Amino acid sequence: MGIDVVMENEDGDREEQLLDPEHNLPTAFSLPGLESTVCLRFIDPYGYTVFNQLQIPHLIDELEALRGRLTDDAVRRLAVQRLEDARRAGWAEAIIRDYESAVERAEAQPLIDHLDAVLVLARKAEGGVHTYLRFVGD
Repeated sequence: MGIDVVMENEDGDREEQLLDPEHNLPTAFSLPGLESTVCLRFIDPYGYTVFNQLQIPHLIDELEALRGRLTDDAVRRLAVQRLEDARRAGWAEAIIRDYESAVERAEAQPLIDHLDAVLVLARKAEGGVHTYLRFVGD
């Protein structure tokens, strides 16, 4: 499942949202090294994570750093790791074929484009009065 991003006011009303139907954020957040981040490591892919005005500038810094680490090679390594994990787990052959196809198609640009859109939304939210950024998992 993807992780949607919503800019909302203090009443929880959505002011803007960015959907993630291609599951770009979970893939980007799978890169190694996020365990030392202040904000990104706490984004729950299966629930809600909300950032306030004190946290949003740090979140933006971490998203920008993550963007710089998204390369075709890094995305391909993630796809290969998922394929190997699926094979070890003995998943169905149809799923294995899907993962093999994902390895062949693995590229960073769609993730970078989506992360850029997240950054645009985060920058809009930054400095807003009673404005929050909510990450909505599964």
